[in-house]
Amino acid sequence: MREPYSGKKFDNYDDTNLTYSELKNIISQRDPSWMTALKNIEGIYLITDKSNGKHYVGSAYNGEGGIWSRWSDYICTKPNEYDCLVIVLTSIYRKT
Repeated sequence: MREPYSGKKFDNYDDTNLTYSELKNIISQRDPSWMTALKNIEGIYLITDKSNGKHYVGSAYNGEGGIWSRWSDYICTKPNEYDCLVIVLTSIYRKT
């Protein structure tokens, strides 16, 4: 049985700045506040690798599940490989 999510709750899109560890907990424990907020938007996000300062700009659009689905892919494919990353939501678009 999955433990209930005990981390920070979703507050607003402007404050969506997560470490990879925080994102991993949010996704793996399927927190309803984050899931609802991120499934219903598309957008652009910035990932920063704290180990070398490199940046990656990513996006999620034209798909089911919005940002939630895209960020879940990172967690499901390599759950222990990205611990040095910080993920920031930079622009959002409501799904139509």
